[in-house]
Amino acid sequence: MSNSNFSNVASFISNYRDDIFQQWLQKILTYWKNNRIKSGSEVEIRQQTQRLLEAIRAAFAENHWEDSTAGQTLISMISALSIERAKSGYTATEIVMYIFSLKDILRTLLAQQE
Repeated sequence: MSNSNFSNVASFISNYRDDIFQQWLQKILTYWKNNRIKSGSEVEIRQQTQRLLEAIRAAFAENHWEDSTAGQTLISMISALSIERAKSGYTATEIVMYIFSLKDILRTLLAQQE
């Protein structure tokens, strides 16, 4: 992905942050409420999702995010979230679904902008 594409993704996330966050959170809460969510953890999931979305935006804003501070922060956040969820009894599939469900939301919003 070229530097301008990374910047475009960061800008898109900034411009549509509220829509992305609400759709992502709704998708996750709907899925996990039916399968896993424990009482009281909705606030925690909301906060984690907000922090993760910001970390993703920041990583894309740095262009070469794999080698950047923001990229390393994002990788650390995903790793910690995965470990925490696994310890709470979430399956690997459920953890991956949490992360990758964002991709579907971004695709849908991008298609609406075309």
